[in-house]
Amino acid sequence: MKDFERAISAEFKVRLLGDAKTFLGMEINKNSQKGTVEITQKKYIKNIANKFGLSNAKAVHSPLPPKIDKHLEQATSEQDCDNELYRSIIGSLMYAQNLCRPDISFAVSKLSRYLNAPKTTHLKLAKRVVAYLNTTCNYGIKYSKNRINKNKFSGYADADFASDTSDRKSVSGWIFMYGNGAVSWRSLKQTCVALSTPEAEYLSVSDAGKEARSLRKLQSEFLNIDINDKNNSIKIWEDNRGAELWCRNPAQPSKSKQIDICYHHIRDEVKKGSIVIGKIPTQHQLADALTKALHRERHHELMLKFSGYASPKI
Repeated sequence: MKDFERAISAEFKVRLLGDAKTFLGMEINKNSQKGTVEITQKKYIKNIANKFGLSNAKAVHSPLPPKIDKHLEQATSEQDCDNELYRSIIGSLMYAQNLCRPDISFAVSKLSRYLNAPKTTHLKLAKRVVAYLNTTCNYGIKYSKNRINKNKFSGYADADFASDTSDRKSVSGWIFMYGNGAVSWRSLKQTCVALSTPEAEYLSVSDAGKEARSLRKLQSEFLNIDINDKNNSIKIWEDNRGAELWCRNPAQPSKSKQIDICYHHIRDEVKKGSIVIGKIPTQHQLADALTKALHRERHHELMLKFSGYASPKI
């Protein structure tokens, strides 16, 4: 680092400010003694809470209430709310979710579906998510040395079967970990109607597999490792036995022939050994928080694990 500083200073006029403290609205706290790096968005969250008049709102400990669809069904007969305000709140939430708050991914994905004609209930729920962020603004993502899975990514994929009551489509969620903290995540409604829980889970694993392929390339560039070496495979944990078997063995094509061919790439990756599908108990499935609104205790438990403040069981 000192050599680089001298070389760059000889060519350009520079100021040496030391370790980064802020970046793109994130606060960076590096602890060299403990070997940890924590990123948070305290200032940004406080700013949006003030912007929308929620800085003194009652403490909220989960982004959305369980059984959220019952609340949304009541909104169909309500009057439209302030569209500009609603979009502004959702846009602010998206930025926080993209940087270091995967715990609100499902809430942002769910509420983003009503941007064209939001109702009063939708606005109330959006403000609830802001209040939740304000309550939990001290949390972000904490990365630390992982001696067990050193220099390896691991993923979790899950699905909530037919959870959208309007079109019966399922919700996929996946999250990838590195250094005990989340590095990549997604929550989205599936584009086609799954016919069973294993099928919905299979579609979710397939989508996670696309991200795993990108992370393998990134891993090979950073660590100068052979991308074709099976020892450098990425493991994706799945809690559905049927979906796990479909990824490894298409022995019953009659049960999966209706699935679009674009989702079957995961079988090829598993066959090559670049991706490994592991079975995990549902209680240890971190991606569960990205597919549905959970009760306060369960949501907090999973948030602490994928945010690096507690160690996952697997």
